[in-house]
Amino acid sequence: MGQKYMKYSKEFRETALRRLALSPNVAQLCRELGISRQPLYSWREGQQREKEKQRQGAEQRRRQDLLELLADLDRQVDELDQSVSAAAQADARARLLMTQPGVGPVTALAFAVTIGDVRRFATSAQLASYVGLIPREH
Repeated sequence: MGQKYMKYSKEFRETALRRLALSPNVAQLCRELGISRQPLYSWREGQQREKEKQRQGAEQRRRQDLLELLADLDRQVDELDQSVSAAAQADARARLLMTQPGVGPVTALAFAVTIGDVRRFATSAQLASYVGLIPREH
């Protein structure tokens, strides 16, 4: 029984040595052909890499969804800006306010709608108090 084991191990050793002798030649040939060895991963590393790919795919989909949502919101804001600009151009008080530097359609229309007819205030201090610019004055 020991002889059989020795014979098997001798053949095995010879085969292994022949393969090892060819190994540098194969490696050299691969380098010359531009073929590189791919790293071998364990099952666990492969699972982790697959999970990472899935996570990155999910992140990419989420990022794309958010970008589409942002583009949709930009379109809606543009439509609302156009509506406000049209309403401000239609209101004489807002047009007058927009002649002042730094006053745009949104500010002018908000002021005109909130204040209404300015003649209802006897003084500018009453107007300032009404909109909350003067604290402790009622």
